[in-house]
Amino acid sequence: MLQLILIDLIPALLSWEAPADEPSVPEGVEAVLDELYARCRLAGITDADRPAATVRDLLEDLGIGEFFDSVGTSADFGPTLTVRVIRRIVRSLGVHPDEVAVVTARPALAERLSRTRFAVVLVEGPDGILGLPEAIDAIEDGRVIP
Repeated sequence: MLQLILIDLIPALLSWEAPADEPSVPEGVEAVLDELYARCRLAGITDADRPAATVRDLLEDLGIGEFFDSVGTSADFGPTLTVRVIRRIVRSLGVHPDEVAVVTARPALAERLSRTRFAVVLVEGPDGILGLPEAIDAIEDGRVIP
């Protein structure tokens, strides 16, 4: 059973495309996060190029900060998110890798994670995060996600 959903926030959830420095989230994401938050813990992670406090403030400004039990960056573990960094973050949160699903929009990272103990959801496109509840259902039911 999943205990934690670790969301690679940029660009899986937050879009930074235009206008610059004004992140946005897909319409309907609050309902998705609310559903997932009722089921297990949510944590947001990003690369170290933005401080965790800044990312937390952005999530709050966007009205979705309440859904995340923790928000962090790879800063303490490495400059960018890698399998090694994600393992260390998961360990610091006190969760076993078998109880974690990682959500990312980075195909290469998803591929590397899928070769480890982590369940992975690769989201594609700006609205890809909206299909997350069904993907998490598939993971919990033991179905393979294409």
